[in-house]
Amino acid sequence: MLYKKLRKSLRLKLVLASVVVEVVMLSLLLGNSLRIINNTIEEQTTLHVESINPLLETSLSEYVFTRDYASLIGILEKLLKRPKSSFIYIAVYDDQNRLYANTGPVPDLPQPAGQSVNNVLFDPVQHSSAHLYMADQKVGEVYYGLNVSALVTSRDSIMQQGFLIAVVEILMTILLLSLLGYYLTRHLYELMTGIRNVTQGQYDKDILIASEDEVGQLAADYNKMTQAVRDRIDALMDEKRRLQITLESIADAVITTNLKGEIEYINPVAETLTGWSNREGAGKPLVSVYRIHIEDTGKMIEDPVEECLLKDRIRHSRPNAILTTRDGGRLAIEDTAAPLRDHNNKTIGAILVFRDISESIARNKELMQHRYHLEKLVSTRTRELETINKELETFSYSVSHDLRAPLRSIDGFSRALEEDCADQVNDQGKDYLQRIRNSAQRMGALIDGLLMLSRTTQRGFTPVMTNISDLAERIVYQLRISHPEREVELELQPDIQIYVDPSLIETVLENLLGNAWKYTGKQSKARIEMGQRLQQGEQVVYIKDNGVGFDMRHTGKLFGAFQRLHSSDEFPGTGIGLATVKRIISRHGGRIWVDAAVNEGATFYFVVPEQQPDEPRQQSAG
Repeated sequence: MLYKKLRKSLRLKLVLASVVVEVVMLSLLLGNSLRIINNTIEEQTTLHVESINPLLETSLSEYVFTRDYASLIGILEKLLKRPKSSFIYIAVYDDQNRLYANTGPVPDLPQPAGQSVNNVLFDPVQHSSAHLYMADQKVGEVYYGLNVSALVTSRDSIMQQGFLIAVVEILMTILLLSLLGYYLTRHLYELMTGIRNVTQGQYDKDILIASEDEVGQLAADYNKMTQAVRDRIDALMDEKRRLQITLESIADAVITTNLKGEIEYINPVAETLTGWSNREGAGKPLVSVYRIHIEDTGKMIEDPVEECLLKDRIRHSRPNAILTTRDGGRLAIEDTAAPLRDHNNKTIGAILVFRDISESIARNKELMQHRYHLEKLVSTRTRELETINKELETFSYSVSHDLRAPLRSIDGFSRALEEDCADQVNDQGKDYLQRIRNSAQRMGALIDGLLMLSRTTQRGFTPVMTNISDLAERIVYQLRISHPEREVELELQPDIQIYVDPSLIETVLENLLGNAWKYTGKQSKARIEMGQRLQQGEQVVYIKDNGVGFDMRHTGKLFGAFQRLHSSDEFPGTGIGLATVKRIISRHGGRIWVDAAVNEGATFYFVVPEQQPDEPRQQSAG
């Protein structure tokens, strides 16, 4: 019992060790003190004997030599009875070692003269002897016993007091060491209690030790450690709650297992699909809850988790997998199984994620049916569009030839009448003839615009990387030739490359640059700029002028056919150009917009999609 207590108590070990050391030290001290006292007693006794022997030799030698028995006995009686005499007995022997005279009890076997009969340390009587000489002749021996009980009693008293003092000192030492041990180890007990609480999962209690010594610093570090552990536990609990909420709220079904393939958790979606609750499925083999087979053959599919754990890699679902639910229902599913690993990257289980794709399969079948019908519809519509295009081509031919002939006749005969009968037609008639010619020419321009608008959707479409800066330079060159009297400042950004149909984009540039040239005609310092800049992640091409501009409230009519914001008398035109530009940009999948203000000019912006990565790159044009 004591050994078990010693093993578990540092305080008891400290007290016991100190007591053992104290007892050993006191034992050594008492033993040494006893040795010193005994040596002192022996020395004092020896000195006393050495002082008595000459006295006895002087007093007794003569009477022994003369055989004066009566005087010898008298001397012996006086020595024995004198005050403070320490003699117990005195015995005188002759030179033949025969007892001659004595007083008091004499030992039976006297020792040789000059030696002690007994050990004074344990006998209150000190036995001794001396030789008697007369004229250097031995005449006998004297034996005597001295009473040393006072010395022995004094020694015993001193030893008893020393032992009592040692006992008291040991008891005081035990008491002081117990108090000191309690003071020194009480904080250690608090630390031990805190550590025991930690081993039992109790991290919410700090150790309150206010000292600044090593134990106090240890307690402070312990509190910091437990606080860090509490923070980590709180973070883990928060992470666990987030994971729990995630698993319970996601649309996919989730089942987790241990290394044996036994279910540990089933989320609500998995409960709904399998028919097994988390409580019912926990601890069961996965194959008893998650039973899947191939739809076409009915062959059972191997346990996905077992295969995942065996190969230690992610395992994806087999095609046409069917899940048999608890109530016998059948669901088309797709699943994925992956190993679960701990912080040491050791596999500790697996997670199975699956979803019901029955509705998706049904939708896909429905989409396939719709696709089939749509393809038939597209084929029908394509044939209809081809027929319409052919009709449009016929119409365009008719417009180009059948309508132009009367216009040419009207214009031609009006001019002939004006030239041949000038002297017969008054000024009013000449004005009428001019108006007829202008209307015929305007009608011809409208027909040309309609034909151009029609051809933008009918002509072939072959986009390539095109250098529109080169196209713009050629167009501007033609404008300068057509209007040599104009002084226009032109700023064209070089090497602008975009993915477009070259002939169609040329039509766009002819209209936009032509409009900029036209609407800056009344400016003394006309300026036209074309460039490209990055705007919201897109490469935007812009054409800017400082012409008359327009009110942005009328922007909605700007790109419509035959819609004009200025009169024909002020700026000639048909109202077809911007409609054609809009249609061409839309055919490229792009967009066009404008920013303008009255008398401050206009800026047209357009952007077309860049070449797709999987599209074959055509040879650049420019």
